Amino acid sequence: MSQSIFGTKIKELRLEYKFSLRRFCLAMDIDPSNWSKTERGILPPPRDTDFFEKLATVLELDRLDIKVIELRDVAITESGSIPDYVMSNKELLGLLPMFFRTVGNGRPSTEELEKMVKLIQSTIEK
Repeated sequence: MSQSIFGTKIKELRLEYKFSLRRFCLAMDIDPSNWSKTERGILPPPRDTDFFEKLATVLELDRLDIKVIELRDVAITESGSIPDYVMSNKELLGLLPMFFRTVGNGRPSTEELEKMVKLIQSTIEK
């Protein structure tokens, strides 16, 4: 398996903050052997919110720092699953068919797109 985008980005971030693999794993309380496999794309990236909150703490970043948010989004995308914040929101979940039509060139109306954007923004702000 080739290195994942998540693996590349997290390794770059780890090195940017001057963490060796072992020091990073110690700070994050994760197994270095398994984490190395995650960075190389052999194991899937973590998806849970706790991991990304701890990552922000270890790197001394705000949990809403764009580096943390983008990394979390890549992890969710690579996992091929729908994020928990979407699955737990019935209204947002109901808009998924429109979203998939959009991605598949189904051309939703302007009103549908505006409704989806407002709902996503309100979910993120909570």
